[in-house]
Formats: sequence, C-alpha cells, structure tokens
Amino acid sequence: MTSLLLLKVDSVIGNIDPRARLVSGFLFSVLLAVAQKWEVIAAGFLSAFLFCAAARLPWSGLRVRLIGLNVFMLALLLVMPWSVPGSVLWNIGNWTYTIEGVELALMVAVKGNAIVLAMSVFISTIDTASLGHALEHLRAPRRLVHLFLFTVRYLDILHHESRRLFRAARARGFAPRTDLHTYRTVSRLIGTIMVRSLDRSERVLAAMKARGYCGRFYLLHHFSLRMSDALFIMTVSVFVAVLAWMEWG
Repeated sequence: MTSLLLLKVDSVIGNIDPRARLVSGFLFSVLLAVAQKWEVIAAGFLSAFLFCAAARLPWSGLRVRLIGLNVFMLALLLVMPWSVPGSVLWNIGNWTYTIEGVELALMVAVKGNAIVLAMSVFISTIDTASLGHALEHLRAPRRLVHLFLFTVRYLDILHHESRRLFRAARARGFAPRTDLHTYRTVSRLIGTIMVRSLDRSERVLAAMKARGYCGRFYLLHHFSLRMSDALFIMTVSVFVAVLAWMEWG
C-alpha cells in the first residue's frame, strides 16, 4: 500500500528539499482549485504534465491514480449536467441535460487531473518519514504529524494482515458468493482484523513507552535549504503568481 503513496524517482525535482516541494504543491493546488478561467486551468494542466515529464515519474504509478480518479469524473460527467441550469442539450421527460453542466463537469475533471499530477510530482516523491519531518519543520501540529505517520505505517500492516487472513480462508475452500455464509465469513474476518489491530496497537504503545516515548520524535538529521531549493520555490511561486494574474488581473 505504501508503494502506491511513494513514487521513487531519480531526477532534479526528486532532489529538491521536501519543504520546498510541499509549499510549491500547496500553492499550485490551491490556485487550480479556485480557478474559473479555462486559460488558467489549461495552463495549469499543461504545466503539471510537464512537471511529471521533468520528474520522470513512472507511468505505471500515475496510471493507477488517474484511472481511479477519472472513473469518478466520468460518473460526475453523467450526473452533474442534470442539476446545473443552462442551455438545453437534450431532455428526458422533466430532466434537462445542460451544456453549462457538461462544461462545469469537464472543468472539474481537468482540475482534478492537474492537481493529482502536480501532487504526484511535489509530494508523492517524498518518503513518509521525510514528509512528516517536513510537515513538522513547517509548523504543522505535532499531533497531526504523528497521526499521519502512524496511519500510513499501520494501514500498510493492516493491509498485509487482511490479505493474509483472506488467503488463509481461500486455502480452506472459501469462495465468496452473495449468500449468508459469505457475509458471515467476511464479517468474522473483519472482526479478527480489528481485534488483532487493537492487540498490536497495545503492544506497539508498550514498546514505545519502554523506549522512552513521550509524545515527540527526535530527529537526528535536519533539512538544510540550498540555493537550488530556493530557486525552485521562487520559480513555482512566480508561475503561480502569473496564473493568479491571468485569473484575477
């Protein structure tokens, strides 16, 4: 599961300070989220695509993310035009499918794809520990940072545990169907996962307390901002400022 979060790359962008990438991704994504002009959205999408090419991101990792996103966007394209007033494209009884609704759905789809591509470049290339470290440097709430680190770590463990339990069930002849036996078996497996997760959390907490944990992770190596990092964040900031001027200027 963590392999879906992290895209390992060896490129210029991959060597930029995680704090600079976090700030850049935040600025870029916020601007795209509030943009309403097609020129700005198209420029943002094109730049996000160029960022991916410059970062040499693996297409396999991007494809998984984009397929999942665009399945939702396809459903949005089918539903949204029925609820947005405007010029009629076609009617089905009292239901009206509008051109403005199609345009709005397409705008949301392009924005979503651009933001996913941008976040894949700026944030998904940062490993979990470095991301938590960067968030703490940027003065994010410490408890929120710890919650994020534990969530990513133990979602992966629970994922592997659930796969192991379902594999054991299939080895004993379990074949999922739409019947009462399947529902009963799956509910018991889910209950087993919850009980084991509670037991593991208690053991992890005891082990951490035994090692002196008092609500803070101590860092041995801190980030240092280099000239290349400053140039990167300045370049992205100028680009975002240009897009903002195109939107509101």
